[in-house]
Amino acid sequence: YNNDIVDWSKPMLGQVECLGDKYFDWTHQQVNRPLRLFASDFAEMITKADWWFIPITWLPIAIFYMYRSFSILCQSPEV
Repeated sequence: YNNDIVDWSKPMLGQVECLGDKYFDWTHQQVNRPLRLFASDFAEMITKADWWFIPITWLPIAIFYMYRSFSILCQSPEV
């Protein structure tokens, strides 16, 4: 892989827009290294999550809104 396309020691967010025609090639190369997206430590921290955190967070919310939608649908008269 050509390391000259991006500087891996800097955040990627500012570099991606400068790739131009090289973007497709860059996104289809496999690399095995840490990738920093943002310059801010806080923004970087909130982008990292374990796999199980996403379903634990979103499944109860999705189930609640599905239940609420079906409840409202059952109570409303047919149109």
